[in-house]
Amino acid sequence: MLVALLVLALFGARLAPHEPIFFVLEHGDDPRPYDPGLVFPFGSDVLGRDVLSLVLSGAGTTLLIVLTAGVARVAAGVLVAALTCWWRPARLLTEWTAQLVAAVPATLVALVIVKVLVRADTSVLVFIGALLVLGWVGPYRVIRAEVDRLSVAPFPMGATALGATPWRVFWRHPPPAPTPR
Repeated sequence: MLVALLVLALFGARLAPHEPIFFVLEHGDDPRPYDPGLVFPFGSDVLGRDVLSLVLSGAGTTLLIVLTAGVARVAAGVLVAALTCWWRPARLLTEWTAQLVAAVPATLVALVIVKVLVRADTSVLVFIGALLVLGWVGPYRVIRAEVDRLSVAPFPMGATALGATPWRVFWRHPPPAPTPR
C-alpha cells in the first residue's frame, strides 16, 4: 500500500486522466460542479476541473511538504532538547512553552499563519515553516525524555569520570542530567 501511494505521489501528474488546468465550460444542462461519474470519477470543482486530476497532480507536492516538514520538526526538536539539557533556565521556559504549544493543533495554526500573514501566493517553504512553528513539540518531548532516561546510565557518568570533556560526552553520549544546586 505504501509503495502504491509513493508511486501515485511521484507519477500522479502523468497518471491523471486530464490536465489539472483543463476545465469543462458546459456539460449538457448540468450545472457546475459536476457530480462524480464516468467523465469525472471524483466529480469536479466549481470551475469544472477534474478533482481526481487535481489530487493526483498535487500528490507530489504534498509528499514533499510532509517529508521536509517531518525532517525539520525532528531537527528542531533535537536542537531544542540539546539546548535544554545544558541550560536549566531554558529547560523550564521550554517546558512551559511546550505545554502551551501542545494544546493547539499545529495544522490549523499553520493554515491560519499562511492565510492571514502571507497574502500573496504561498510557497512550499512558507507552509513548512508554518508547520514548524508548533510542530517541534512532539519530537522535543520524545528526545528529551530519552535523554533524561539515558543521562543517569553508567556510560555517560563513566565517560565523565574517565575525564571526557562535557562536549565529548554531549556528542558521544547523552548529556548528563543537570546537578541540583
